[in-house]
Amino acid sequence: TRNRFVRRLRERAFRTFLTKDMTFHDEVDAGELTSRLSSDCQTVFTCMDDALNFLLRSVITVSFGFAALARISFRVTAAVSLVLAVLVVCTEWYGQVNRRAARQTQDKLAELNRIADEGFGLLHTVRGLDAENIHARMYQAQNSQIYDIQRERGVALGIFNATNGFLTTFVRVVALVLGGVLTMGPQARLSGELLAEYILYLDMVVESALD
Repeated sequence: TRNRFVRRLRERAFRTFLTKDMTFHDEVDAGELTSRLSSDCQTVFTCMDDALNFLLRSVITVSFGFAALARISFRVTAAVSLVLAVLVVCTEWYGQVNRRAARQTQDKLAELNRIADEGFGLLHTVRGLDAENIHARMYQAQNSQIYDIQRERGVALGIFNATNGFLTTFVRVVALVLGGVLTMGPQARLSGELLAEYILYLDMVVESALD
């Protein structure tokens, strides 16, 4: 099934490139198109395969986990859900940044390969025109853009990890405080054993949601 998907993706991409206007082929180098057909198709499939696996596993685990949390204490779960909603928003934000950075990196890498192919393929002409430094600067400029994209991606990852660490700790604190209040008094609505079980289920839900 996986190999069939990659095969169909490459065939459709190749057919799409063939039916493009000639102006498109005048603007886009053939090396960039072949790079799209080879590495990019495999990258797209790998990302989709991993995303679907993680999504299926996370949805099942989070659904059953939330059902167990609500069964133990609906009040605590309602409060915890507010914190988890913020965590989900932060995760979605980083996912968008990561996908945009990956797409931009693929585009820049294709252009980087085009510059390299052009320089090596026309090496006699490049040296005859004494244009080695020009091609080197073009390659350096493109490579610097890739570095900037990855640096921004790293900054976003740092912000996400910091926020993620704070919220995951905060949601446990909220559960412990509210759960502890419910365990107090002669008419306690929650026992210590159930609170411990609640924290275990909560950890499972948080880890699955982050995946």
